[in-house]
Amino acid sequence: MIYYVSGNFGSRKGVDVGSITLHPSGLPHGPQPGLAEKAIGLHETHELAVMCDTFHPLKLTKFAKELDDGKYWHSWYENAQDGAGDPAAVDGDASGAGLTSHL
Repeated sequence: MIYYVSGNFGSRKGVDVGSITLHPSGLPHGPQPGLAEKAIGLHETHELAVMCDTFHPLKLTKFAKELDDGKYWHSWYENAQDGAGDPAAVDGDASGAGLTSHL
């Protein structure tokens, strides 16, 4: 789980200050497609995020599930733009993976 506190998050599309993202089941994560290349030549960033890795899975409440923006999980597809992919071009569903909330 990552809580985005302040700044401009260059490694993630589709998040703003106040966002919370969830990458369940130990899924590997890193910069989204194309964002690592944008960081070439940068020497610093001005962002603050708090990451919480747990030994046991987090369980979402009904309230937390209702906060899902339904778009963030698409942002991992290379053709995704502005944090949202084309749902018609993507098979499956989010199932809570890559959940993003704006509190």
